[in-house]
Amino acid sequence: MNDRRDRLNSAERGTFDWALAEGDVEVVAHRDIVFGRAYTQTTKIDVSFTQWLEGEAEGLFCFMGKPGSGKSTLMKYIATNPKVDQALDSWAKGKPPIRAEHFFWILGGPVQKSREGLLRHLLHSALLSLPPCADGEDLELAKRICGTRRLSSNFQRAWTYDELFEMLSRLTALPDAKFFFLIDALDECEPQDRLGELADEVIRISQLPDVKLCSTWTD
Repeated sequence: MNDRRDRLNSAERGTFDWALAEGDVEVVAHRDIVFGRAYTQTTKIDVSFTQWLEGEAEGLFCFMGKPGSGKSTLMKYIATNPKVDQALDSWAKGKPPIRAEHFFWILGGPVQKSREGLLRHLLHSALLSLPPCADGEDLELAKRICGTRRLSSNFQRAWTYDELFEMLSRLTALPDAKFFFLIDALDECEPQDRLGELADEVIRISQLPDVKLCSTWTD
């Protein structure tokens, strides 16, 4: 499911150092990428990306730019940079910061370009990143996250979007973890005529408890 990220070229040395610069950074445009739009409960706040990662404010941080401006390469840089881990540790204050990412890809398979695929990938990545449970606790954790679906006799039926979102909500409600979600290229999701709904859903995910969400969008 990381085909898209793996196909991206890594950033040239120093290209995106500005994104993780420390100190006060106003909302600026770096080349063609708008840097510094952070939203908490849909209220815009002007902070640098590093300040947002480290600080108590949760919610959404959005990078916007024109097609071909390097947004996906920037997201790969963020996804693989150890400075991001250090900043998230400051925010999590002793709790494990669980990271999950999804790179939309319009040329990919259904999981790579659908709303359901987004939630499946976030859930899969986050669950794999959770610290190991004590003996006997892993089953109880699975029951808590899956909710009433585990009682269904129809295990062949695909999970619906609402069921997947409910699972994600249950996951982020776990008391001993915080979550950092990275979602790239929202405009490559299909169907293309429902991108507005996807944007609303991403905001909804960012408003879950103990969640920071970083995303990109074509301006």
